[in-house]
Order: sequence, then structure tokens, then C-alpha cells
Amino acid sequence: MVGVLLFILKLIGILLLIVLGVLLFLLLVVLLVPIRYRAGISVADKRAVGQVCVHWLLHLIHVRLDFENAKTNLTIRLAGWKLSGGKKKKKKAASVEASSERSAKTQETVGEVPEPDAETKQQKKDRELLEEAVKDPNQQEPLQQSQQKPAEEKVLQPEQKLTNETVPQPEQKPTEETVPQPEQKPTEEKVPQSEQKPLKEKAPLTEKINSVIDGLKEKWEKLQAKKNRITSLINELKSDRMRPSLELVLDSLKKILIHVLPNDGTVELKLGFENPALTGQVLGILAVLYAKMGDRLSVTPYFDRAILEGTVSVKGRIRIGTLLILIIRVILDKNIRAFIKKVKKGGK
Repeated sequence: MVGVLLFILKLIGILLLIVLGVLLFLLLVVLLVPIRYRAGISVADKRAVGQVCVHWLLHLIHVRLDFENAKTNLTIRLAGWKLSGGKKKKKKAASVEASSERSAKTQETVGEVPEPDAETKQQKKDRELLEEAVKDPNQQEPLQQSQQKPAEEKVLQPEQKLTNETVPQPEQKPTEETVPQPEQKPTEEKVPQSEQKPLKEKAPLTEKINSVIDGLKEKWEKLQAKKNRITSLINELKSDRMRPSLELVLDSLKKILIHVLPNDGTVELKLGFENPALTGQVLGILAVLYAKMGDRLSVTPYFDRAILEGTVSVKGRIRIGTLLILIIRVILDKNIRAFIKKVKKGGK
């Protein structure tokens, strides 16, 4: 029995270790595998075409943004499967068939006209009587009577309608007795002066001026309090105690910018302005970038016309683990944490 329990505990421990190992592996992948990006833009004849692409873990997650002037198209893929973006092609054949079926049904419903009955009951009776009369001449009298009945009915129908219809009688003009008299408005009961509400007395002009002055004083006091808080925080930053902490913050920000900004790229420009002197000044500024980029920067100047064309392409990577290390260094500093608490309390 004890051996079985130990075996079960051993299996549970192995499973827990496997789960912890998988979680640790996933955490290291998220922290250490960089997010790579690249971007490119081309400008020519007042037309800008570009693309921005971001991917992670061998394109397991892939995001691409294509743009042309004001038109954009975003595409997201997960393990090669497209989640969004792109224009889906509609199946036109199915829609055409459905529309044709609908049109055929409508034509059938419209085209179906109820055929009139070949013979009514009365006509059938008359025909049968005629056949019998031809066979037996003694039965002609009932035939004549049957033929006369519908005629008599037809003659009587309008008379019945006249009797049933009610003859409209001329409207009687109202006599003097029936003329409605105008309704008399109820007289308003006079409210005694004792029950009337007293009118509000208008505040004098001096009270209004005093209320405005009091409001301005309150706003001024609030502004002064905010100013004192800001000055106290600035003095705290300027103190000798915060100097090493500020250097740590600036150093961390510098490293974050270097890490995030592109580490490779090429620039090819055709540059020119209407003023040749301005073109020369811009070339002098670009010479500073040439010292760092070298052959990756190519500029063709034009001194006789205004032109701005070219292509720019950059690429870089961002590692989440590096960013977290730099941020944690700043947060663990005692002076920084004390300063953050002071800001939350309002500079007190």
C-alpha cells in the first residue's frame, strides 16, 4: 500500500516538474526571442508607397501594413493562417444561380392566371335540360321556366338594391334653439394677498461683485497650491540625494532608445529646393548622418529645381527581456520609489 502511494506521489511530482519546465521555457522564449520589424517607403511623382512588417518567433505571429497614399491594408497571420486583412473573393456563380431561381419563381407566380371555370352549375343544369328536351318534347316547359328564373332574378336585383339603400336626407339647418352658445370661461378666483407668494428680492450689485471676487480668490489659491507642489518636486529633483538616481534614469532611457531604434537601413534621396543656398544647408545637415551610416546613405542633390524623391528602408529588433531589465533597474532605486510616492501624495 505504501509503495503504491509513493509511486502516485512520484508521478505527480514528475508531472509538476514537466509543467514547470514548459512554463519556464515559454517564459524564456517570450523574454529572449526578439520582435523583429522592418519598414520601407518609396516616394516618386507625388505618390508614396510603403510597407511595415512586424514578426516574432520565425513568423509565428506576422503583422503587415501596406499603404499607398491614404489607402491602407492590414494583414495579420498566426502560424501562416490569415486572421484578418485582404479582400475576400465572393463566389459569383452561386449568387447568379440564386438570382436566376428567384426571378424564375417570380415569373411563375406572376404568369399563373387562374383559368375561368368552363361551366357554372346553372349552365350545366340548362345544358342537361336541353338535352332531355331534345329527347322528350314534353319537358320544354320546365326548361322555359328555368331559363326565365335567372332573367327575373337579374331584373329584381337592382330593385332590391334601391329598397335596401338608404336615401340620404337633406341636412337640417340648425334652428336658433339648437345654435350652440359659446362656452363661458370660468372666472378666475382672486387669491387673497395673504396667500400670494412673496417675490424674491433682487440681490444688490455689491453682493454680486463680492461673490465674483471670492471665486477668483479660490481659483488663485488653488493655482498657488499647485505651483508650490511643483516647485517642491523640482527642488527634490535638484537635491544631491537625487542626482545619482537621475543619472540612472537618463542612462536607462538612452539604452532603451538605442535598443528600440533601427540598427540597419539604407536611404537613397534625390533632393533639391528652388533656393540653391537652402539645398546646400540641408546637405550639410545630412553630412552628419553620413559619418555614421557611410555608404548606406546616398543623396543626389539638385540645385536647379525643387524635387524630393527616394526610398528609405530600415529594420531592427526589440527584446522584451532587455526592456524589462532596464525598467526594473530604475524601479528598484530607493530614491526613485520615494519620489514616486511623493508625487502620488501631491508633492507633500
